[in-house]
Amino acid sequence: MNEKIFIRLFVISVLILIVFGLVGSRIAQHITDTSVETVLRRFQLGYGKVVLDSIRPHVLNGNNRQVVEALESIRFSRVVDEYEYISFVSEFQTRRVLSSDLNYYAVVLPIFFNDSSVQAGQVSLYFEKRNFLESRSEIMRSFRLAYILSFAFLVVIFAIGFVYLRRENKRLIVFIDRLFTEGYHSSMSRPSLLWSPITTSILELKKSLDDVNVQLSKSKVSEAIARTTQMLAHDVRKPFALFRMTLDRVKNAGNAAQMQQSLQEALPEVERSLASVNGLISDVLNVGGEFSLVLKPVRLAAIVDSVFEELKTLYPTRRIDVQVLVSQDLWLAADDTRLPRVFLNLFSNAIEAVDSQEVRLWVSAKSDAHSPEQFEIRAGNSGSYIAAEDRSRLFDLFYTSGKKGGTGLGLAIVRKILRGHGSEVLCLSEKSEAHPQGKVEFVWTMWRASRIDEGSTPRSGVDVNDQSLCRWGDADDQAPRSGVSTEAPATLPQVVFIDDSALVRWVWENKLKGKVQLVSYAGPRDFWSAFELGEIELQKVHTIITDHYFAPDEQYTGLEFAALLRKCGFNGRILLASNGEFQPENLKGIVDKVVDKQPLDWDELKT
Repeated sequence: MNEKIFIRLFVISVLILIVFGLVGSRIAQHITDTSVETVLRRFQLGYGKVVLDSIRPHVLNGNNRQVVEALESIRFSRVVDEYEYISFVSEFQTRRVLSSDLNYYAVVLPIFFNDSSVQAGQVSLYFEKRNFLESRSEIMRSFRLAYILSFAFLVVIFAIGFVYLRRENKRLIVFIDRLFTEGYHSSMSRPSLLWSPITTSILELKKSLDDVNVQLSKSKVSEAIARTTQMLAHDVRKPFALFRMTLDRVKNAGNAAQMQQSLQEALPEVERSLASVNGLISDVLNVGGEFSLVLKPVRLAAIVDSVFEELKTLYPTRRIDVQVLVSQDLWLAADDTRLPRVFLNLFSNAIEAVDSQEVRLWVSAKSDAHSPEQFEIRAGNSGSYIAAEDRSRLFDLFYTSGKKGGTGLGLAIVRKILRGHGSEVLCLSEKSEAHPQGKVEFVWTMWRASRIDEGSTPRSGVDVNDQSLCRWGDADDQAPRSGVSTEAPATLPQVVFIDDSALVRWVWENKLKGKVQLVSYAGPRDFWSAFELGEIELQKVHTIITDHYFAPDEQYTGLEFAALLRKCGFNGRILLASNGEFQPENLKGIVDKVVDKQPLDWDELKT
């Protein structure tokens, strides 16, 4: 039931209760007045007849004194409060009403002669209204009390119902969200039987949607493969066609000078076509299988310069404005055969997505303030824009956006190569006054070359069976060496966040700032170093959030690191922040929950 409908029902019920109170008050007052009239009428017919029978002889004989004595006796006995006697026989009148007649109810008893309807006298008996008003007030008080209790009962019932409804609505929303985002549900997570018809319908709808999505996915993949195959076939045939035309011109040349001129005119276009085909073949080979990276010191500026020179060759008709904000002395730990492909694919996509002849490109490398060994790389362009819904699928295989004739392989390969370097790539895009046509930026992190030893396999130095790691640190005489703590009161829960991306750490630190006491590290090795120095006391940590894939110089994955924490006796919560898929049986007893790379609110993380 919708909460607004529930509130409307409550308002209607309150209005009905108010109307009932007003009408009921009038009804109760009318019943009280009618009850008073009934009592007086019965008194007149009953006790009033007795009074008449006792004083009638004295009235007819003119014995007014005896009549007054009888009336005084009745008043003294508190049967009545006051009286009035009028005798028409002896012209006698006495009155015992001390205040206004408005304060009394009156019962008039006429006295007649025996043989006629001629009135001999009249006795009026008066009863003070306050005697009846007390009973009337008591009745009205009881009515008001019943009314107030009914109103309070209605409010309490509706309040309980509203709280219950909101809780069930929230459970229903969580159930639907988990069902359609994570794809599963449990009987414990389902709302109460109140929503049974809705949940049953939703489950049936989800099953139908899953079936449709499976069919659509198969259709889209088949369509994308067919489109890519056609494009590959077209591009691969192109250099052969150019060769054939070049040979025809050479054959028809009249002399050596004409032959040389024909070759000079054709060779640039043939070379561009061959370079394009070579790139496509590299993309297919890279995306189709596994490859191993050879990390060694690579000067980033030289890589970028060589890529821009190649782009000018591939796109001779475009005016490419390049801005390189990279230090000439920056050496990164990278594979020098794979990293150029990252920049080449990114900027080729950018050039082909921009409509104008002039294209502005830039590359920057900035050291992470929290981890000087790590650099944030940004590669971007202006003149194009990628919507949020497209950015979420941009790195999927065969997916293209904003590029005519795209194969959908380039960005998938970019992600694969950077993941091999232990980094995740993010796509940012916006439109602003500075960039009215939009801008696109790809951001990832890489390690300084000093992080690895050339010619040796990087090791973290942490042995999962080394029990010396499991001793509790002593922070009294050791100063913290690594890790960055956000400013937060010590009363907040302590949370450790581990990720080799400075960008990801920065985003999480800003998301959880002020809600937890957050300490972040670039990898398990930095964490264990801090642990040995006593900077971290595991028994005081509420939650540890760790990435799964780290830089190549880390020995363990996030899951292996979590297993080591459990072996060391850590009983707090461990969250795995990763976009990958994991089998539940591999996480059982180690990881409490798998969360997305994009940070969530603490209220969602702590549950």
